[in-house]
Order: sequence, then structure tokens, then C-alpha cells
Amino acid sequence: MNNSRSFTPIRLVFLALLAAGMSLATGAAAQQPLAGTYTNIDPPGVTNAAAWGINNDGVIAGRYKTPADGFFHAFLRDENGSYSAIDPPGAIAAEAKGVSDSGNVLGYFCDTAPCGPVSTYQGFLLREGLFSSFGSPDHINTWAMRMNGRGQIVGCVHDANTTDSMHGFVVDRDGTFTDSPVPMSMHNGISPDGRTIVGLYTDTSGTHGYILSQDNFMPFDVPGSNLTQAEDLNARGEIVGLYRDTAGKFHGFLRNGVGYFSIDYPNATDTRAFAISDNGQIVGQYVAGGVTHAFLLTRHEIE
Repeated sequence: MNNSRSFTPIRLVFLALLAAGMSLATGAAAQQPLAGTYTNIDPPGVTNAAAWGINNDGVIAGRYKTPADGFFHAFLRDENGSYSAIDPPGAIAAEAKGVSDSGNVLGYFCDTAPCGPVSTYQGFLLREGLFSSFGSPDHINTWAMRMNGRGQIVGCVHDANTTDSMHGFVVDRDGTFTDSPVPMSMHNGISPDGRTIVGLYTDTSGTHGYILSQDNFMPFDVPGSNLTQAEDLNARGEIVGLYRDTAGKFHGFLRNGVGYFSIDYPNATDTRAFAISDNGQIVGQYVAGGVTHAFLLTRHEIE
């Protein structure tokens, strides 16, 4: 990848509709639970886990911790349920965030202590068993979050801290970084055609989700929430993410042409949805008994 950098102006369009022109119902639909079967998918022997990416074959990427150290490590779960640890060589900490239909895995890692929030992180790509790394030429940290089949990568860059200096980015196939001009933003998901990006940003009123489509920036909030983060979208335009209700509890959400649906792992105190495949399978994390676990949600049909 080359290290050129460019900026693309965006137009702020304060709409609460999907970029695809879908009309959304609010109100009761915002509180309707999403029907489906939940499955714990923690790798064996871990003390903390989260699933961050899923492809259309059901291959899942994520992160975990073990009692051996206090760092996150990257894992891959194949379509048969077998797990592999996939830290890049020399990594102290690593997280796998996305996996393409061709099996390429994307994430970020740190190889220089202390590997805290403001350490130097680089993106990594695992392709056909070989690791490569990449990073923004203008920022200390590069967190690679998602890629599509066209080879475009989205994520965020930041410097002295993880919020105030954060900007979303897109890396095109030629390696060109394009930073978002929206301050405190994070690109989390990109559509297969590369035309739509979803993410989050923070302003004086709080943290909100957004859709960026055809240079139109469209913020949105889950009805009844005081925090919203958009994490991923699929080819059908369905968006998943997380929100916090007025009681302070976190839930996952699905947003589609019908409305908003809540995602809550049974008996969990906290649930967050991070990725969705084209066939509607959703992965994320939940908290039960004070421990964070990874989950897979296989949906029932939405009426």
C-alpha cells in the first residue's frame, strides 16, 4: 500500500432514513425483540471473548483473553466451529475485526509495550496464510475495522487519545488513505459495493450512529436511546450496532426497512451487536455474571 492521503468533502444531511430510501417505522418497532437462536461461541479456555466479524460462509473473527496475560488476542472460528489463534508475528496484542468471503482476515495489532489505548497500533491483513501490516502515514494509531470484497478497508485513526483525535478512514485498493473530516468519528462497516459506510461519531450531545452514502452524512439514533453506534451493514442494507437505553443498559440493534429491533442475549446484562452477514447472521458480545462472551445469533424471519 502507498501512504498517500486525501480528503473527500461530505454533505451533512440530517435525515433519519436509510440511504437506500427505505422508510422506517419508529415507536413500538424500536422496542421489538429480534427473534432468533442465540449461541455462545467463546473459544475454549478463555476469560473474555467477543465476535467482531462474520462472512457469508459463517466464518467468524474476534478477540479473546486468557488467564495467561491481560491482552486481547485474535481468533478465527471456521464454518465447522473449529478455532484458530491468529495473532500476527511479534504481536503483543491483536484483534480480528472482519473476515471476507474469500477468507481474508482484517484487524489491528500492537507489537510495542505497553499496548494500551494510546500505544502504536497498525492494521493487519491475513491473506492465504501470510500477514501484512499497514498504517496511516499521518497518525500514530490505525484501527482497521472492516473490508469488503472490492478490497476497500474502513476503520479509524487517532493519536494522543482514542476519542478527541479520532477520524474515520477509507483505504482504497491502491492503498490511498482518505480521512473523514467529521471529528471524533469512526467508520465501522462498508457495503459490498463500497458506496455506503456506517459508523459512529461523538459531539456535544453524545454519541450517534451515522450512514455515509454518496457523500451524504446522515446521523441517526435508536429511538429512546442516549447513545447509538452503527457497527456493520450487509448487502441488503441492514445495519447492526448497539445502543444504551435511558436506564443505562446496552442492547444490540438491527435496523432495516421495517424498523428497529433490539438484540438481547438471554439473561445478559449487556449485549452489543458488531457484524451481520448477507444472510442475516449476527455476531457480537454479551455480559453475564460480569464476564464478556461472544455470541452468534441465527435469525428467524422478520414478519
